[in-house]
Amino acid sequence: MKTNVLDGLRSILRLDFRVWLMLTFASVCASGCTLGEARLSMQKIGPLESIMGKPAEFKITLNNVGDGHATNVVVRDTIPEGMSYVASSQAGRYESKERAVYWQWGTLKPGAGTTLGVTLVGDTKGERCNQALVEAEGEVRGTARSCTSVTGLAELNVRVLASPDPVEVGFATTYTIEVKNEGSETASNVRVRARIPNGLVYLTSSGPTVARVARNDVSFDPLPVLAPNAGVPYRLVARAVTSGTHGFEAQIGADHLTNPVVIEKLTRVRGGPALPPGRADRPSSRDTGLTQMEAKDRIERLVSVENILVRGRAVTGRIVNRSSSRLRNVYLTIRSIWLWDDEFNPGEGDPSSSTRYRVPGEVPAGGFLPFVYRPLPLPPRLDGHYETRVSIAEFSEVP
Repeated sequence: MKTNVLDGLRSILRLDFRVWLMLTFASVCASGCTLGEARLSMQKIGPLESIMGKPAEFKITLNNVGDGHATNVVVRDTIPEGMSYVASSQAGRYESKERAVYWQWGTLKPGAGTTLGVTLVGDTKGERCNQALVEAEGEVRGTARSCTSVTGLAELNVRVLASPDPVEVGFATTYTIEVKNEGSETASNVRVRARIPNGLVYLTSSGPTVARVARNDVSFDPLPVLAPNAGVPYRLVARAVTSGTHGFEAQIGADHLTNPVVIEKLTRVRGGPALPPGRADRPSSRDTGLTQMEAKDRIERLVSVENILVRGRAVTGRIVNRSSSRLRNVYLTIRSIWLWDDEFNPGEGDPSSSTRYRVPGEVPAGGFLPFVYRPLPLPPRLDGHYETRVSIAEFSEVP
């Protein structure tokens, strides 16, 4: 009997102890204990090669591969020398003094993960490596390393402008091909070729190298070197002979380009068919059958404009007649060409204009005739200046 009572007391005591242990464990877990262990895996991926001066994106992948919670997770990504911070994702905080980006992530559950991003830009060429570090409570940590080779690259930015546009039949327009190296490496053997459309005829050209002209096809000799941030303009002047919309084409090549850059500029030509120079109201028998280039050469041999001055709003000069005939109905083309102070970053609108002006009187054979032209005021601008150009458009010879 006594033995049974003692055995019963022992059973009750064992049961109470087990209950006490379970309650105590539940109390401890309720205060923050975990049943497993957190383990953090980190990987950092970025471009193997990046261009100096161009943004490069890096991705940091973080995962909790353990069976316990990772708490107070902090990620730190150090910016390497030779690179600069641009931006970061997921509320990353950049500390300039430490040259590092921080993410405060809080708790990462078992099996959970996230991806963080940082954008850097290479300032100097060379291999740049940096290491990301993650830490959590309980001395849980992980690292990841990424390297990128920062290299230079020539990058040509090309713009084609036409002024004036639209242009009247019989008048000239100037095409400007602006080539600028916006890269971080020198461009070598820059080649420019232009094709003037059939509705216009080539007059003249200028550029940093010699132009080779075959009718309306103009090729400039290669420019050996174009440094970073340097730019050069190529200019071609063409006269409009046929109304309509015509496509001017520019091709730009260089040693670093596999294929040339091709840009087309549409030019609007207004008015009727071009009349041969040397006539006022009907063709002269002398000019019948002349090509446009032959007529242009003939004008330049016989008549020219000299001593051009711009005083206030007056354009003055004199017409020189080297022929053996008197000239009348002399028409001038007076252009006010707008030149930007910064031709690679022009303002809005182009105020350039052209005027066709009939000079009163006759030019004696072998003599000259002064002229004065007072145009309307041009719109004022503060981002450049006007350049006045005068040329002979047409005339009639008096037998």
